[in-house]
Amino acid sequence: MNNVPANGALNLIRSNGAIEHKVCWSGARTFFEARGYTYAGNKAFLSNNSLSLLNDKPGDEPGDSLDDFNWPASAGGTRTPGNVNNSQFLIDITPEPGGYFLLTSVIGPHGLHDGLAATLLTDSIASGSPAAIQYAADPWYRIGAFTSNGDAVPEAVGTSNYLWSTAAMAGTISNHVTFVAVDTYGEAVSIDWLSQWSEAAVAQGDGDAFGVEDEFLLNTDPTTDTTATLRVTDIAWVGGDLHVTVRLDRDTVNSGFNNGDINGTLVLESRASLLSGGFAEVADTAISGAQFNDGEGGDEHTYVFPGVSDPASFYRAVIR
Repeated sequence: MNNVPANGALNLIRSNGAIEHKVCWSGARTFFEARGYTYAGNKAFLSNNSLSLLNDKPGDEPGDSLDDFNWPASAGGTRTPGNVNNSQFLIDITPEPGGYFLLTSVIGPHGLHDGLAATLLTDSIASGSPAAIQYAADPWYRIGAFTSNGDAVPEAVGTSNYLWSTAAMAGTISNHVTFVAVDTYGEAVSIDWLSQWSEAAVAQGDGDAFGVEDEFLLNTDPTTDTTATLRVTDIAWVGGDLHVTVRLDRDTVNSGFNNGDINGTLVLESRASLLSGGFAEVADTAISGAQFNDGEGGDEHTYVFPGVSDPASFYRAVIR
């Protein structure tokens, strides 16, 4: 390496990305030694003097000692580029079969690899050595896709924990893993809502008549018995607009859950005749917000559908 600065440092990196050496020299010593670099001596003369990886012990493995890094010069301080330096031998630093291979792991959100949430992990593993990475999905998530060097790993998909391993590194390996939310209770049930409880507790359930989907709609605790009703109590024309009144009654045993917003939709359907045809959806609105948060366990709210203007039709309201 020619024309190196008077003070500096460098990383010697193999073609596979593994760091072979980290060295520093001259006045850069204090700064770089504290960061894991090895001191290679003082560059005392010739501003364009070369830094070479040398070995005066033929037969030694490349890079066995710090002495392999020298400021080569013959008597009088003259460089000898292109020639073997006096009493020294340039060593072969070509990666050998017994070298290192790079192991890379990339993950998406909602999971860990080896206990870390960082998107990228890399490690240099000696050829022939075993390697392993533990993948873990966050609660309410599973491994959605897993590839290793582009090949699918189907046995990992759908699991919450998977140990990837190889008995002996024989080349560079790159793993890519993504995580997906569980769909046990359907897409309509929010994972953010479910994550208030453990998967095991929700699966065990409670003794009331509501399934998890209904508990989500009512925003009630799926692990504790709940008494609740949500019903349409009135549909009426008022001043030319259709008004639908909905009443919610929930017990207040678990006030942290049962008095908050609910997660339903009020759907308005109509038909021209009760003798033929069927109901068709004409409008809908979310049932949420502070409409049913009166702190007393029961409340009514009237929804207005101003776009509905045919009083001759038959209407019904459904909560989903």
